Amino acid sequence: MKIKDFLKIQLKKPHLTKEEHSNEIKKKTIETQLYFCQSRLNAVILLNENDKYPEALLIIKQLLVDIANLILITYDINRIDKRNQIEEALKQLPEQDLKDLTLPNKKIVLQLEEEEIDHKTLNEVLIFIHNFFQQAEKKAQKIIKEKLRTPLNDYWLRLYVHLPFLITIVTAAILICLYLPGYLEYQRHISKIEDFPLSIRAKKGEFIKEWLVLGKIPYEYSKAFDHDFLKEYGGEAKYLPSKEFEYKLDAGNILKWFSYMSDTDRIDFLKLFKDTSNATAYAFTVLELPTDYKGILSIGSDDGIKVWINGNLALQADEVRPCMKDDDKAEVTLRKGKNAILVKITQKGGGWCFFLRFL
Repeated sequence: MKIKDFLKIQLKKPHLTKEEHSNEIKKKTIETQLYFCQSRLNAVILLNENDKYPEALLIIKQLLVDIANLILITYDINRIDKRNQIEEALKQLPEQDLKDLTLPNKKIVLQLEEEEIDHKTLNEVLIFIHNFFQQAEKKAQKIIKEKLRTPLNDYWLRLYVHLPFLITIVTAAILICLYLPGYLEYQRHISKIEDFPLSIRAKKGEFIKEWLVLGKIPYEYSKAFDHDFLKEYGGEAKYLPSKEFEYKLDAGNILKWFSYMSDTDRIDFLKLFKDTSNATAYAFTVLELPTDYKGILSIGSDDGIKVWINGNLALQADEVRPCMKDDDKAEVTLRKGKNAILVKITQKGGGWCFFLRFL
């Protein structure tokens, strides 16, 4: 087969002529007979090694006929069913091919007919049987390769070589279809962050004090943590504030983002809102970094808190607790340039604040 034909991808099986179809049937028949002979030979060897001579002898008697039939099938000669027919049947082979065969003589056949056979004799017969099978196998494989070759041989060979390549291509296509939309969406989100008009800088270990704040949103504490108040605006994960943004409360009031700069390390919502039981607020900032950063996000909150960084949920804690520095920590990665940080704080009652810094 030419290289260009071999490299040609062909998934559909080739159409076979009547003669080629007949060759395929004969090839499968020969391969099946080869398998049976090899299996029985392995069984005889195993029985002989375990000194089970009578059992080995029974299989050898049939095996000799099976090997002879393997040769006869290969040369389109009628099968035999008796051991004493082997020598006469194999003489029908072409003279040149017959020269390459060591035929079982009358002595071998006679030995196999004996009910009692000693270990030495069985080993001699077994050696002959093994050599006889190797000769038959060699002739069968030669016929299969030279005379029974069909377009299916090249088809299966190409498929065997091409299949891993095709699987790789299909897998890559599936992965692209699954993940490319999300990747492109993430890149668009990052682009929007880079274009965001405000940003702050903070040193490692320094609490972030400058935020945009949205609140308060009255809502039952037990349900607020899992409720996405920004769902109709794109969702909490991907949301970016804007001057035009208006959040309409059920009571009809409208909330807007406003700037807040804390004079302490904590962002204290009690300074910003009244009647703060069962409420939720958001805080947003853009942290600009000169290099990529891999380190620790450290927060404290009163009460529950969720933190998203560049659209990914980095840390969450649904607890009723006092506001303490560095209560929760998580490993995070920030990119060089602008990084969007959105914090959601839920409130049951009492104090209402959070701390946030990178260590």
